[in-house]
Amino acid sequence: MPYHTRRKKKKSELPMPFTQAYATLTVETLMKREMTNRNRWLYLGAGFLLTGLAVVGLFLPLLPTTPLLLLAAACFARSSEKWHRWLTEHNVFGPIIRNWHENRCIPRRAKITAVASIILFGTYAIGFAIKNPYIQIPGAILLLFGLVFVVCIKICADECDD
Repeated sequence: MPYHTRRKKKKSELPMPFTQAYATLTVETLMKREMTNRNRWLYLGAGFLLTGLAVVGLFLPLLPTTPLLLLAAACFARSSEKWHRWLTEHNVFGPIIRNWHENRCIPRRAKITAVASIILFGTYAIGFAIKNPYIQIPGAILLLFGLVFVVCIKICADECDD
């Protein structure tokens, strides 16, 4: 727009002076911003860690890729639009996440791996590694809930392999 056609701003449209803008901030607002920033970095770090574990899960048969990717996508959605977009548009990981978001389904291989992991590692932990019954009983209940949840998830019609 040429300079001579620009209109002058009214006094009410002018930006707030620097000191006045910071005078309106309260201690609670500043603490909330700091906490939000801290949470953002925690979610971002967790997203990268979970994505790294998911990559390792592509090559190790007992490390479930799909649940790790879904958790990573949730962490990135809370922390960084850029990394969430990267993960959901990725050639390998994108279809897995999109299937979950759109259809609430997981690939057959992911479901079999998750069920086998829960049964194998859960049985070992509850039966052999943990000797305290006050830990065994809640642990067994949590494993049972996890197993029922995974079994109830539907399998995707068009498979996208991990």
